[in-house]
Amino acid sequence: MTTVTVRKPKVSVCVVTYNQQDYIRQCLQSIVSQVTNFDIEVIVGDDCSTDGTRAIINEMAAAHPGMIRPLFQEKNIGAVANYFATHDCAEGEYIAHMDGDDLMLAGKLQLQADFLDNNQEFQIVWHRVRYAYSDGIELDDNIDFAKIKHGFNRHDLIKYTFLANHSTKMYRAKQRKYCSRQPNTLDYFLNIEHLQSGKAGYIGPQILGIYRYGVGVSTNRNSVFRKYLVDRLTTMAQESSKDNDAINCAALVLSISDFRNHNATLSKSVKLWMRTCSIKAFRQYYSYLKNRRFYNAPR
Repeated sequence: MTTVTVRKPKVSVCVVTYNQQDYIRQCLQSIVSQVTNFDIEVIVGDDCSTDGTRAIINEMAAAHPGMIRPLFQEKNIGAVANYFATHDCAEGEYIAHMDGDDLMLAGKLQLQADFLDNNQEFQIVWHRVRYAYSDGIELDDNIDFAKIKHGFNRHDLIKYTFLANHSTKMYRAKQRKYCSRQPNTLDYFLNIEHLQSGKAGYIGPQILGIYRYGVGVSTNRNSVFRKYLVDRLTTMAQESSKDNDAINCAALVLSISDFRNHNATLSKSVKLWMRTCSIKAFRQYYSYLKNRRFYNAPR
């Protein structure tokens, strides 16, 4: 009797998609074209697309049996539920997230996995991207890698609010157990929960991905997301004071932005800032001011 040994993938790439027939083939091709010295799996979570996305996924899965694994939702369950369902299927030691309209560039998976292998204190690793705009223009991000090469702790993730594009993220699969699985959430809070201890950081300074700006969910960053951001930070402050200094820094930045842009969340963000004020919080804001320009999206 012959025993068949099934090799466990080292890296699981979790792709989430919905009605992205114009982009999903190129996205998946950029993943299967990666050259690595380890096995990978590609789990494609489709949230009941109504265009040709599913047919393309099936075609790519047939062309790459054993590598691409479709996960078709029978009804539309929403982006967050689809995210968790897809990531729950991952069997690799490391998980790389991809939105179905973004692209990997050569070397991404190998370099990120090598980094996590060699830096055990890091739980999350990101990389730099090229922004592809809907008008055809492509521009590299403006990250000052020298300022961030030593990484970030959990407090840093809270106070900076935005550190990286989600499609550049690779994290240790064991960190999934810390997720509170809120029915509505943002990448920002997933990062905070994945980083209970240790560090998150960038490899670089290479550009290892292309982020499509102006398509998909990137067009939906509206007042609903803003309200959720402030409300969730307020809940965090109410539940525990341990992160209040970092939350206060984030609240001050949000308050200034709300004032300048006449956002409806101004009163909420100001109340959060006042609630969490302290001398220690002002020190966090001073640190923020020194390093705030490490990442600016072009244009």
